[in-house]
Formats: sequence, structure tokens, C-alpha cells
Amino acid sequence: MNSEESPEKEIFISRQNLKAKRIPKSLSLLTQRFVRLLQEAEHGELDLGHAFKVLAVKHIRRIYDITNVLEGIGLIVKISTPKQSLYNRTPHDSKFMNLNSELKYLKWKESILDQQRMLVEDVIRSQTEEWKKYPFCSSLCIYVGFQYVS
Repeated sequence: MNSEESPEKEIFISRQNLKAKRIPKSLSLLTQRFVRLLQEAEHGELDLGHAFKVLAVKHIRRIYDITNVLEGIGLIVKISTPKQSLYNRTPHDSKFMNLNSELKYLKWKESILDQQRMLVEDVIRSQTEEWKKYPFCSSLCIYVGFQYVS
């Protein structure tokens, strides 16, 4: 037998190696590391030059992309050109509290909708089983009103 690897396997291995090399450079990982630096910074202020060196990125533009997005969603505020400041996010912050309560409400609403969906699926399943008893009525349709779901 020939001990050479197939071309498909070589391509697969090279793609895995490429992906492994790209993971440390991913924007999401870089953002997580940047936010961690901001949280650890003294007085919540971070020098972008320091962040550039610590994060070891090739292009400072990536740091500015991250800061622009974080500023856009209200997590940081620019003090001066080379410095960024992280907002103090405490549970007493009204915006944080509003978003947190909205998230809880939406999760509760999602669970209700999931229960209703399961109920409708059960009704459809039982009706389908019922229709199998009467093959001569193949053109029957089912209508489930909202009042039956609630």
C-alpha cells in the first residue's frame, strides 16, 4: 500500500491548520480581550497604544473598529483620541435594568409561544391520525383558531 495521503485529506488538513491559525486573530476574540483590558484598566481608562501592544494586532485599524462599535452601543465613551473609557455598568444602571427586564420578558414570551406551538403540533398530529381512519375524506382541511391555542 502507498503511505501517501489522499489530496482530499491534505486539503482538509490544510483547512484545519488555516482555521487554527485564524482563531487567535478573530475579531470576536480580539473584542473579548479588548473588553477585558478595559475592565482591568486603572480608573476605567485605557491607552489605545498600550492595548495595541498587549493585543499584538498587526493593524491598529482593528482596535479602532472595536472601539467604534463599543462606542456605538454605549459601552465606552471616548475621553480623548488615544484613550477610551468604559462605562461603569452596574445593576443599578437604568438602561441595563431596562434591557435586562426586557430580556426576561422576551424569554417568558418565547416559552409561551413554544408551548402554543407544541399544542398546535399535537392537534395537527392527532387530526392527521384521525384522518387516516377515513381515507375517503382526503380533502379535509383543519383550522385552529387562536382561541383554541390560548
